[in-house]
Amino acid sequence: MSAAASTAACAPPLSWGGPSSPRTTPPTRPAATSATSLPRASLARYAPLLPEELGGAAFLARYGETGDDATRVAPDAVYRVRACATHPVLEQANVAAFLAALDGYERAGDPATLAEAGSAMYRSHESYGARCGLGTPETDLIVDLVRDLGPAHGLYGAKITGGGAGGTVAILGAGPRMEDAVEGVRAEYARRSGRRATMLAGSSDGAWASPVRHAVVDEEGRLHGAGVRT
Repeated sequence: MSAAASTAACAPPLSWGGPSSPRTTPPTRPAATSATSLPRASLARYAPLLPEELGGAAFLARYGETGDDATRVAPDAVYRVRACATHPVLEQANVAAFLAALDGYERAGDPATLAEAGSAMYRSHESYGARCGLGTPETDLIVDLVRDLGPAHGLYGAKITGGGAGGTVAILGAGPRMEDAVEGVRAEYARRSGRRATMLAGSSDGAWASPVRHAVVDEEGRLHGAGVRT
């Protein structure tokens, strides 16, 4: 579900098979323990090298503009450098834990592994807001409503998704009670926020059905080499 775009997103547990992809087993991934421990070790080593905060004027004086056309450094703003840099590092660990949990569900069908995946989603959502200062009260409300219902109603996790400050909340659910639970979340969100929410459900074959295309955009904005990359 979403605040900015008023869109609700609910996806069932990941399935690796599909009409255009006969694969029925999950791909091989690095061990979850190494994938989650390495980011934390790197964080412990390098985080102290970053300042907790840095004023915009001090940044501009030392480094100049960022070169990003979409954003600018405000001289009078204070930026939380260490917290914002911490989020993507720990997000790597969250993604690894999420994928490992889904792999476990594919193998054994144990709902406890979905709860582990959901926990990674909640950690990601909370870090995005607390460390990066992004998100909205509306998307926080949707995540809280999902968490309140929980696995007893077939809802295992939720997190903000989309570009920038979000606009969509992805919900991990399974079981016969899931759809009614998501409808309940949507109705309660509308009642509390006064905004209409729309649910988008299901999944597609994604990259299995659509090959990855490699293209380069030059400085003049021209597209080159938009062929299929295998």
